[in-house]
Amino acid sequence: MNYPKLINVVSGGTKMRPIVCGILCLCVLASGIQAEAATWHLRAILNGKAELPANSSAGHGEANFTYDSDTHQLFYSLTYEGVAGVRADIHGPAEPYGERVISQFIDADPPSSGTITFSEEDARHLINGDDYIDVHSARYPDGEIRGQIFKQNN
Repeated sequence: MNYPKLINVVSGGTKMRPIVCGILCLCVLASGIQAEAATWHLRAILNGKAELPANSSAGHGEANFTYDSDTHQLFYSLTYEGVAGVRADIHGPAEPYGERVISQFIDADPPSSGTITFSEEDARHLINGDDYIDVHSARYPDGEIRGQIFKQNN
């Protein structure tokens, strides 16, 4: 058996050193690739001034969210006053990407709460602050109060 050559390769053989170092670096990087699950807390303050176009509604509200990246579940809690709401929606991504309804809440009567499953792409936009929530009414069918959804300090 020729152990001195093996020891020479590992301990400083000039031809094998870059290869061994490269393999070790790849192993270290690969061990950190697996993303850990995260829980994000988000919030939106809703009012008529935030609607597009802005309106003079005296209605106001608040929505709190918790997103779990492991389960892709978004828990929401919505409260508001001064609006005879007929539905509430989460829209996203907000400008400049255009907008689309991600989720329409069936129960818009306050307080309203529930869980929504998000795709990875929708979750990325949510966490980046691209989405908003609005409450529609008969008086303002395109939305009476609206609030941008932002991350809270986690």
